[in-house]
Amino acid sequence: MCDAYRQTTEGFRLGLFHELSRNYPQGFYGDWTFFKVLHSNYLSWLMHNSSITLAQTNHYTHFCLLGDDFVVDIISSEEPIVKLFDIAHNQVINKEV
Repeated sequence: MCDAYRQTTEGFRLGLFHELSRNYPQGFYGDWTFFKVLHSNYLSWLMHNSSITLAQTNHYTHFCLLGDDFVVDIISSEEPIVKLFDIAHNQVINKEV
């Protein structure tokens, strides 16, 4: 279940790439385009502007999806189910990651 999300063009999220470069090995976001964000400013902002208590924030995770020219930030109380898709054969590979 997606509790909150935002989609932004890459140009508005340049700070994210500086933060990733500071906190992760070089090339991290070139290899990983879907990942969890630790110590999320977005999640903190949501919690500050909502009725959710600090104790409840442990139930939420910030996931980030990087595209060619966009960033999607997702807040969820559940872990995602990620499946591989074989583009050549236009089918889902029957394997969860």
